[in-house]
Order: sequence, then structure tokens, then C-alpha cells
Amino acid sequence: MSLSVSLSPRRRRWIDRIRSLSVGHKLTIIYVIGIFIPLVLANGLVLRSVLRDAAQQEREFLRAAIESLAHGIVREFEPVTLATEFVYADSVIYRVLAAEYAEFDEFIVVHREQLIPSLTKYVSIFPSISRAVVYTENPIVGAAEGYLRINEYVRSSPWYHTVISARTGFVTMVHIDGDPRQVLEPQTYLSVFRVLDNPAAVRARNLILRIDVNPAIVHRAVAAAGLNGEFEVVDRFGTVFASYRMGQPEGHGYTFDTPLTGHAALAGWSLRGTVTAKNPALAWSIRWTMLLAVTGLSIALTSIFIVFLSRSVTHRLHTLAKQMRRVEDEDFSPVTVPNKSQDEVGMLIGEFNLMANKIDSLINDGYKLEIEQNRLLVARQQAELDALQSQVNPHFLFNVLESIRMKSHIKGEHETASVVKKLSKAFRRIVSWDDDLVSIEQEIAFTRDYLEIQQYRYGDKMSSTITVDPDVRDVLIPKMTIQCLVENACVHGIEESKAAGNVAVTVARNGDGIVIGVSDNGIGCDAALVRARLQPGGLGARHIGITNVHRRLELHYGDGFSFEFRSEPGHGTDVVIRIIA
Repeated sequence: MSLSVSLSPRRRRWIDRIRSLSVGHKLTIIYVIGIFIPLVLANGLVLRSVLRDAAQQEREFLRAAIESLAHGIVREFEPVTLATEFVYADSVIYRVLAAEYAEFDEFIVVHREQLIPSLTKYVSIFPSISRAVVYTENPIVGAAEGYLRINEYVRSSPWYHTVISARTGFVTMVHIDGDPRQVLEPQTYLSVFRVLDNPAAVRARNLILRIDVNPAIVHRAVAAAGLNGEFEVVDRFGTVFASYRMGQPEGHGYTFDTPLTGHAALAGWSLRGTVTAKNPALAWSIRWTMLLAVTGLSIALTSIFIVFLSRSVTHRLHTLAKQMRRVEDEDFSPVTVPNKSQDEVGMLIGEFNLMANKIDSLINDGYKLEIEQNRLLVARQQAELDALQSQVNPHFLFNVLESIRMKSHIKGEHETASVVKKLSKAFRRIVSWDDDLVSIEQEIAFTRDYLEIQQYRYGDKMSSTITVDPDVRDVLIPKMTIQCLVENACVHGIEESKAAGNVAVTVARNGDGIVIGVSDNGIGCDAALVRARLQPGGLGARHIGITNVHRRLELHYGDGFSFEFRSEPGHGTDVVIRIIA
């Protein structure tokens, strides 16, 4: 069944025109359509993806940097809260401010010797603290260093109401303070307030700790971050505590609003603003430069590689075509190329050279081939003749042996008649080779007949013993396996020995197999020579029976048997066969 597709004349002309192009032009078209155009498109897509990933990575980097800046600002506040904890736990301040003093001078001494050291020893060690003040309602306190009495101005301050309302924990806020006892003009402060109400200390009049934060700590954290942009620190009421403009705007800006988490004093505070990117790869001019550079380099490398491959193919094809034209003039010389290759063109050149050599050989060796064919024909006819001759009916020989046996009985030579009978049975067994496998019981019966014939021949010079386990009698083995080994022992061992000889046959069960042993005390032989003849390709006129047995065992059992031959000149021979059965 064939499938044909009908093409329009115009399409057929295009197909014929493409087929007529040279291999080099076809490779060029494949390069432009299959490599050049997809390469340009792929590079553009890859560059776009890379730039998009770069922008995403930059955003992730800026987000991580801003979060790190927020954590840095929080860490700058840790000394402030740590100082409040120290003051909150100092019992001296509670005890001194809870006491009543008859004279102001008495308080001045206590203030100088106890109150000032108790406050400054915590505050002076932290550069992030600009000032610390404890407010108290003790009437003896006026405006001493570090300690202020709560007056009407303080009670009217917004921060005071916020702190009193909170009562517990920290209150951090931006506020304006113009207390005439401290400053000449109102100023903006970032302060951490805490009510000093430690239950473990002496109960004093209403005490409030105020620690003013050094604004430089925020600037220090922002500068350490190394980011460009605008930054603002805003409290929980939306009041801007500090704002900074770092560097010059460059690239695309990202707006952020990050809470300052991780510290109770800054609950509700946030860091917000706009940070600018510094990656120059985001500029369009750089993008197109990168695109053109990558695309140009890719096209140049692939073009050089394609030209190299194209010349490699077309040059060899032109050489092959030139040599094929020479074949028309009966020039069968092979195609030679500088470097042999294993690609399709190289294989084609190799096959062409092989074909040319074969054609040359057929032309030059035609007469030799004809003579060889005639010789094989004669040999085949001779083999057929030999096969026909081997099919001569052996009944004539059986009838002659039967006549001899009957004549011996008539003359009273019963021993001769018995031997002739056994000889007839043996010959009939050899000729009728229907099944190659027989039971061990049948093989032993045939071997007994053979030994009786040999004992008739040698008389008292030879004796024999046969030992067979009852449970192996039904095991099948190749026919005449044991008989051939016994015959080898009689002919090559006992017959040439001057002393009386003995042949021993044993068949026994061994695990999942059987062991067959045939031994004699004859003249022995060179065991190495016999083992060499048993190898593939081994030849020799002697011990043909052993070689035959070994070959048939190989055919029947493959690797399922072992054949051991031991012999020494003057010390007899032992043959042991192990079969898995």
C-alpha cells in the first residue's frame, strides 16, 4: 500500500529548487532559520529574564538592608532602656527622695554625695544618652542637677499626662520642652519616660524618670547602612523625630515603611522613606549594549563553528563524488581523506572503499572462486557417496555371528558361544543408536558384557569389579559413557602391562549429583597430554574414546559436569566424572 500526496505545481517547483541546492547552501539555510534567528530571540529573552531577576534581587537586597537598618536603630536604643532598668532598680534614689529634710543645705549634701552619683554612674557610660532627669514631688527639690520638682509647668506638659496615663512600662515619644528651669527656648526632644514605682524599694513621692536620646544615634545607624535615599523615623503618634537625606538620587526608587520591632520602648515606631537603587544594569542603554554584545559574540562563535562543520562535510562529499566518477573508468582506488572520522560521511566513505575493494577482488579473484566452487562440489558428492555406503544393512554380519554361536554350541564350546552372543549384543547395541541417553542400569549391563568378552580374551591376566548404588540405577546418562572408559583402560592400560591388571567401576550418589569412577592399575600415561587433547581443537590418534565421551558430556550437560583425568606412567589411571542429576 503506497500513500501519495498531491502537490500544487508551485509548491513542487519550490521543493525541486530546494533539492537542487548544494549541501553548503542547505547548511547555510539551516543555520539562519534554525540557529541564527532563534539565537537572537533566545538571547533577548534570556537578557530580559536576567535583568528582571537582577531587579528582583536588588529589591530583595534593599529590603534586607532596610530591615537591617531598622534593627540597627533598635539596637541603638538598647542602652537607653538598659539605663532605665538600672535607675528603676536603684534603691538609693527612692530612699533619698522619700526622705524629708529640715534644711535645704542638708538636701544639697545628700544630692551631691548620693543622688548625682546614683544617676550619672548609669547614664555617663552610654553615648546614646544625652541627658537624664528624675521628676519628683518632694518639695525640697527645686531645680538641682539631674532632679526637678514636678511643678505646674510639668503637669501641663503633654508628655506628663501620657506617662501618668500609662503608669507602667516605657513611654517613648517626641515632645517639645521649654521648662525655664532647663532651657531658654523650647526645643524638640526624643525622650524615654518611665514611672519609678519599684515595689521592692522605699515608697517615695511620685517619681518619673526621663532620659533624652541623643539624635546622633539614628544618623549613625543610617550612615552605617550605606544606602542612598530619604529616611524618616516616626513615633507612634505620627510625629517625625528625625529625617535624613543620604547621597544623591540614582536609579529607580523604592518606597518603604518598616516597623521598628523588637523593643518595648519603640512600640508603634517605624522607619519610612525612599531608597534608590544603585545597579547600573537597569539603565536602558546598558541593557541594549549587553544584548548586542552577548548576541554578537554568540553569533560569531556559532558562525565560525558552522562554517567549520560545513567545510568538513562538503569537502569530503566533493572528494567522494570525484572518486565515484573514476569508478566508471574501472579505477577502484580508495578515497583518501586527511583525517578519518566516524560520522555519517566518514562511514559512507568507508563503505565506498569497502565496496570498491570487493569489486576489485571479485574481478581479480573470479577464476579462483570458480575453481574453489568446483572443489567443494566434488567434496560434497564424495560425502554423499560415503553416506550411502555407510547405510549398508548390517544384518548379514548378525547372521554370521549367530551361525558361529550355534556351531559352537553344537561342538560343546559353550564359553565361545557365550562370548559370541555377547559380542553380537554389543555390536547390535552400537549399530542401533536410537536414543543417546540410557539408564545407568542399562549402561552397567552393557559394560559387564564387554568386560566378560575382555576376560575371555585375557584370561587370568585381567579382573574387574563393579560397584553401583541402588538409588542411581534409573539416572540417565549418554550411551557408552562408562563402556568407552572401560575399553580405554583395557586397551591402553591392561593390554600393554606385563603384570595382572584390574579394572574397577564405581557409580555413587554425591549430594545433588552422581560420581562415576573408572580406574585401572595398568601402565598409565602422560595425563597432561590427554588433558590437552580434551581442550577445544585438541587432536590425537590415541584415547579417542575418552575424547568422544568428553565431547558428548559437553553437548548434554554444558557446564553441569566435571571431567577429571589422573594418570602417571607405571602407576595406572583414574577417571572421575561428576554430573549434576
